[in-house]
Amino acid sequence: MRTALLVVAALLLGLLVAAPSASVERRTSVTLKPVPASSQAGRKVTLRGVSSEGRAKVRLQRRHGTGRWSTVATVRPDRRGRFSTRVTLTRGGPTSFRAVRGRSRSKVRTVAVYAWLDLVDQPLAVLDGPAYTDRLSVVGRRSLPRSIEGDPNTWLGVRTAGLCTTFETWTGFLDSQRAKRRAGDRQETYLARHAASGALLGEFPVVTPLGPAKRAAASIIGTQLFTVRTGLDVLTNDDRPRSVLGSPRLLCNAAVLPAVTPGTLQPG
Repeated sequence: MRTALLVVAALLLGLLVAAPSASVERRTSVTLKPVPASSQAGRKVTLRGVSSEGRAKVRLQRRHGTGRWSTVATVRPDRRGRFSTRVTLTRGGPTSFRAVRGRSRSKVRTVAVYAWLDLVDQPLAVLDGPAYTDRLSVVGRRSLPRSIEGDPNTWLGVRTAGLCTTFETWTGFLDSQRAKRRAGDRQETYLARHAASGALLGEFPVVTPLGPAKRAAASIIGTQLFTVRTGLDVLTNDDRPRSVLGSPRLLCNAAVLPAVTPGTLQPG
């Protein structure tokens, strides 16, 4: 009889241990809906999601590239747990978002953010020069900040690494040197796309005669290396005329471009 009682007691104890405790905290969940695949710095992205905790606050976090997570907004969902807010995209490069509630974290959502990068701020390879960077150039009465001025023949290279879609600049003759310019003088600018090995893939010439500044733009989607070569075709050069790249910039999915590998591009 005593053995039977012990068996029954052991069975009851096993049931009590196996039974779920009413005090165990219910696991929360939070979701974040997909964001656009790409956007541009300065624009806003809408972050929408749902929390299982009703109106309990949810933190929205952002990460640039492989950096650290930081909270950019705290939202209170509606009665159904739904939340929505808009966040400004502040810099170029892959930007990730997630929603956090307690120990629960949503799936990470990433948007490719494109930003205009001034060429003077990037790691430049001066292949033929010299080049005078970050100049305030005036061409045809147009002020062009963050410009590059060079000798009659200047060649610059930058590693775009497939991160950029567009290059644009202004070309022409400096107003300060127009007194000695003659009809027929012109600046020749060559925008070139290169493979990672340095091999030339294509070249786009821009010819600017004496007169107003001329805008030049080129599609560089998928380009690994990009070069700009300037030259002056003038009747007289006793005033040491300078070529101009006015406010040159690139639209890239990056905050800064990688450096050009030494020896990849050789002076021509």
